[in-house]
Amino acid sequence: SRLGPCCPGELLVSTTQPAPRSPAVMIAGDAFVQEERVFIHGLVSERGSHFNLRPARVIRPTGSGDAGGDRVGVELLCAGAPVDSQAKRARREDGRGADARSTAREQLLVRPANLLRASRPEDRRKILMAQLVGRSPELLVVRKFLDEKLPSGPGCAAPDGAGSGTRATFMPDSSPLLFRIAEFVAAPRAFPHQFSGYMRQLWAEHWRFDALCQPTPLSTSLVTLGGPATRSRPLPPRIDCAVADLGPELPGLALFAGGCGAHPQQCRFNPESFYKSAVLYDSLLDEWRELRDMPTRRHGCSAARIGHHVYVLGGQYVHDPSDDEGDAAAASSVACGVRFCDVLDTRTWAWTSQHIRLGGEQRALARAMDNAAFFGAGAVGRRVVAFLFDRARGQMVSAAFNPAMPQDGWRQVECPDGSDNTVKVGQSSCAAVVEGELVVASGRPPPCARSVAAFRFVADAACASCWHHGSWRQLPDLCHARVGGALVVIEGRLYATGGVDEESGEFRNDFERLDPSLFSAPDEPGPHGWTLVPFVRMPRALHAHECLALPTLAR
Repeated sequence: SRLGPCCPGELLVSTTQPAPRSPAVMIAGDAFVQEERVFIHGLVSERGSHFNLRPARVIRPTGSGDAGGDRVGVELLCAGAPVDSQAKRARREDGRGADARSTAREQLLVRPANLLRASRPEDRRKILMAQLVGRSPELLVVRKFLDEKLPSGPGCAAPDGAGSGTRATFMPDSSPLLFRIAEFVAAPRAFPHQFSGYMRQLWAEHWRFDALCQPTPLSTSLVTLGGPATRSRPLPPRIDCAVADLGPELPGLALFAGGCGAHPQQCRFNPESFYKSAVLYDSLLDEWRELRDMPTRRHGCSAARIGHHVYVLGGQYVHDPSDDEGDAAAASSVACGVRFCDVLDTRTWAWTSQHIRLGGEQRALARAMDNAAFFGAGAVGRRVVAFLFDRARGQMVSAAFNPAMPQDGWRQVECPDGSDNTVKVGQSSCAAVVEGELVVASGRPPPCARSVAAFRFVADAACASCWHHGSWRQLPDLCHARVGGALVVIEGRLYATGGVDEESGEFRNDFERLDPSLFSAPDEPGPHGWTLVPFVRMPRALHAHECLALPTLAR
């Protein structure tokens, strides 16, 4: 049934059937496309403001239909909806997950000025800042004052006669000073997201932990956009893959590349179960999208992001050169080098493969890179660093790449202070970047199962002769062994999650946190170390899972 206009900027429509579809219509040189993902903002009536900061999909482009006028028909997605705690508990108990949610969704007709595009990085940043301004306690005391001193922008002012229950909404065009201040006061809040894992079987389930540390199930469907309809299918299970948060340039997006769809021993009988595919998770929409395949099939790979480039490292031992596309000469050229690194450009979503050839003094590095899998890696000081293992010599070898000096290729990290020979670092370790240091934790063999160490570069990336020089320091041991666990940084604090004690066989579902003063004031005395976090638990004990801190529009 159609409801009357709530205010000049919005018209609500509540239906259970999808609105008629029609081709996109150009709007001031721009087009809203059928099935395009958008964010709603700036609705000011008491009824309409409830839908602000909610994601939606376009079901009726502008101008399609007499009743709609110049408004866009959208259908709300579930990602930004409040979820009842009892309903969440019931879904966890019966195992249905996020995709068991009701398919009945509210539909609206909204002016184009009240929509932001999920495909535009600047619009993604705007909606997150609008969420921050509207909910940040630090800004509550100044936002009303600043907003009253500035003229209101389109779609952000309450119409004359609006009731006292009207909610204030804020956007950069209506409150530029407020948004400028917000950038210095706070940042969009990120919440831990846990993906898949293994404990006697592969658990293809994903969870987001809310402000009260309660887990909410995430989507397990792969969405394909194209033509007048959206197609979805079950997301293939995936563990042992490379994972990267795409950062502030593309907030809320995370890459998952390579890996396998079952236990690696089972995949040996079906090489296709080792992946060269890649998918993208959008935490603002709670949707998965398929990307182009990598040039190389990879298992046990790692990833690091610098700017618009994601470097997927290692795991190439499962690649079969017969999978290569293109002419035989090109495939042979790649096969002759070390296929250690594939690079994704997030501006074009295109993959390239680095052709790496190492010899002479780099032989140890070449051996370590050749069959590298399950190792800690990350981006520190605008450089990529990976902690590998030379099995021939039985020692750790660190590799570094400097995008500012690509002609140098991959170099073996040198530690002038000899710290690389004194720290204890395990193989198959997990890693995360904290305050300019790459922390690696746990790993094999058992004496390293609780070990933690941190690496940093000691020279600037612009130093041609010593950009690959670094230093290690030992950090306090974990409370528990966590082989196959995950590290995640949440609001500047480092957490270790899940994992398994391979000596006792105990899988863990808890979190522990490292004292942040080890990074802010490492020389000050005190009982620095790890402490268990009692108020948060993973839904089940796992290892081989991934954990990222991502923003969300869910309430």
